[in-house]
Amino acid sequence: MTSDLNVPKPSPSEVQKYLDKWQTLDNYPKQESALNKLFFEFAPGNTDMNDILLKCATLNDFYSTRIRTIDLVYDSFVDEMLWHFQKTYQFSNFHRKDLKNYQRFIETLLDFKRYFDLNDVGFKELDRYLWQLGKDTFGNKKE
Repeated sequence: MTSDLNVPKPSPSEVQKYLDKWQTLDNYPKQESALNKLFFEFAPGNTDMNDILLKCATLNDFYSTRIRTIDLVYDSFVDEMLWHFQKTYQFSNFHRKDLKNYQRFIETLLDFKRYFDLNDVGFKELDRYLWQLGKDTFGNKKE
């Protein structure tokens, strides 16, 4: 299946391009640095409920995660890109509504990594790539 969107096929170099772009964004690298300081210096453990609540509140504020549990974050831009690549490359066997089921979401990300030879890319980096690509591709439709 072909697509009318001009989106490059996922590859390690495409992922790296967006990881490099991430470092040039105004707020996100600074927020990531602040989160690292909070998580690894100020409150490294997860035994004190106050520390856990502080971490969740900060994550929610920075990334609009609406965290209820600590899992990989489902995002509409990531959903858009996974669905686009599914329609274009049929990299997995799923229905779009499956992406809202956490187990199926993770399975789909693993299939994506295998299909596009991105096994050395971590979930955090994959999320950054898909989110930025989705924002670049579909962002004007969301505003």
